[in-house]
Amino acid sequence: MNTEKAYLKPSEVARELGISPVTVFRMIREHGLPAFDIGSGSFLVSREELMEWLESRRVTNAPKK
Repeated sequence: MNTEKAYLKPSEVARELGISPVTVFRMIREHGLPAFDIGSGSFLVSREELMEWLESRRVTNAPKK
């Protein structure tokens, strides 16, 4: 049985990705991370859509520094 939650709060997304919640809100507002606006500045992110969104931004040939 899959015990992972289907929808995550931005703080949960941040914890799973190892980034700050502020960065998650920026990803929602400025970079098109799909989320549900559930009112009062609260959002929920579908785990499935999060994984699809991340996969669509995969870098295969990172520029050399």
